[in-house]
Amino acid sequence: MTKRLSIILMAAVVLLASCVSGERSRLRLMLEQVNKECPIDLGQMGVFESIGYDDSENIVVFTYNLNEDYTNIASLANANEQQKQFMANFLKRDGSEQKFLEQIVKADAGLKCVYRGCESRDSVILLMSAEELREIAAADIAADNELRTLESMVAISNAQCPQVLDEGLSMTSATIEDNYIVFSFSYDPEQYEFHTIEPAEFHTFNSDALREELISPSGRSQLALMKSCGIGAKYVYTSTDSAIAPVEVVIEPEEVAGY
Repeated sequence: MTKRLSIILMAAVVLLASCVSGERSRLRLMLEQVNKECPIDLGQMGVFESIGYDDSENIVVFTYNLNEDYTNIASLANANEQQKQFMANFLKRDGSEQKFLEQIVKADAGLKCVYRGCESRDSVILLMSAEELREIAAADIAADNELRTLESMVAISNAQCPQVLDEGLSMTSATIEDNYIVFSFSYDPEQYEFHTIEPAEFHTFNSDALREELISPSGRSQLALMKSCGIGAKYVYTSTDSAIAPVEVVIEPEEVAGY
């Protein structure tokens, strides 16, 4: 009986290995088809360069070339957990993303995201193991998954703060409060006179800039999430001179819905 059981178990292991090998072949073919669409322009963010498969490590590889005017590659390393949370929420979305996750799990593969600066060529790598991906696939889809996805996107931005946008201007935080994404900035009043601009004019300036960003290739998914979740935006500009009151611009969810 012991010998018979051993033979059965060995056969099961061989069968499993054969199945996984077949799933890896299917995954490889899927990735090859998707990679034909690359590179994909992400607008101001940069370029999604390629998607591939490393046979030796059994890992799916996403490669991004990012515009360093908008992304601080070095500080992106601080957003590792936020990146994982975003990827988890993204892969659990209904449709092609979830099917893609299912195929990765069937192949018992991992995931590697390589974020590379277009100019510096510095890079940050995000690794998600096969076990982590299995746990994501097995988890229940939260009813508020879209909001969770948006929250993780904002958290990635916040983890990179403070970010110097220009001389005398920095973004200090990005958070979600109530029904708004709140972007906070610090500015030098000797170089920027935000406190002197007419409120209506400043509102138009910020709204136009937000619209341009959200309708770009890299912002469309965020726009869809903001519309679905009923989220607006607030811009809070705080002067380095404490005698000057902060300036706040509010873009209501209804306005964002019209973009």
